[in-house]
Amino acid sequence: MSEAQEPKPVKEIVDEVDVPIATGYRRIQELEEADLIKIDGKTVSEDGGDIKLYRSRIKTAKIDFNGGIEVEFTENEEKEDKLVGVWDELK
Repeated sequence: MSEAQEPKPVKEIVDEVDVPIATGYRRIQELEEADLIKIDGKTVSEDGGDIKLYRSRIKTAKIDFNGGIEVEFTENEEKEDKLVGVWDELK
């Protein structure tokens, strides 16, 4: 899901790929169960509720059909927490 390289709420992802919100939630759940997408933070909605932010665990996927099916993934790099980086520099 290339639309989720950076943490985003489901609403933003479904708007970018032009699918209904209910379909988006189902697909996000399927991708999460397959360990291809993960929750990477939360934000607060206007009414005070939590909104989960999702991020792809996969940056690229290569599928080769020659002589069978071969799949190769490149993992999405983890963004370093800025506070952790500052703290490490102070040590």
